[in-house]
Amino acid sequence: MKKESQIKKIGEVINAFYKNHDLPQKKTNQSLSDMWKEIIGFYISSKTNNIVFKNNIIYIYIEDQIIKKELNNQKQKIKDSFLKKIKNLKELKII
Repeated sequence: MKKESQIKKIGEVINAFYKNHDLPQKKTNQSLSDMWKEIIGFYISSKTNNIVFKNNIIYIYIEDQIIKKELNNQKQKIKDSFLKKIKNLKELKII
């Protein structure tokens, strides 16, 4: 008995992978860094050491304590802005 193979489009395979692993799907070519710059502005984004999306959490690394404190005060507003672009975001951590 022959096993029938299923032919799928590469886009369908990629979308299934993202869905099965609960990963955000990029609807645009906008990177996380670009989103950050759009949400917070050029100056603060230039003071950001790194920004990472892992396990549905965005980690923002900033050394400047004053900026870090101000961002923590605005954390919910920033998270809401990211939620418009990343639907499965669970948390935002400013480190």
